[in-house]
Amino acid sequence: METLKVRDIKDVEEVVRAAIASEQPLEIIGHGSKRAIGHPMATNAVLDVSVLNAVTAYEPNELIITVEAGAPLADVQSLIDAKNQQFAFEPVDISVLLGSAGAGTIGGMIGAGLAGPRRIKAGGIRDH
Repeated sequence: METLKVRDIKDVEEVVRAAIASEQPLEIIGHGSKRAIGHPMATNAVLDVSVLNAVTAYEPNELIITVEAGAPLADVQSLIDAKNQQFAFEPVDISVLLGSAGAGTIGGMIGAGLAGPRRIKAGGIRDH
């Protein structure tokens, strides 16, 4: 299986356009911490977006944060914790169970759609 490493957003666009044109599915990973969940992808290529790991904007007074898909969840949580803020949803941390402690990314959290026990009241990531 070929792993396609990107340098920036333009590379991601190129790879995705090529996959669409050739009708080939892509498995998209950051750190791969949730690859053990579900069935393996039937694909010939993996798009590695782990280099896209920045917080591109944070406006704590406006409650707005913009991050790239490969941004480590732990880093983002530390950043917002420093301002006594939290996500409106509750991210679940199953990394210890999957053998990938501390490796989760924002993209993986959204892609997996997992949530903690507050989901019933607060909703999940995809609700927000």
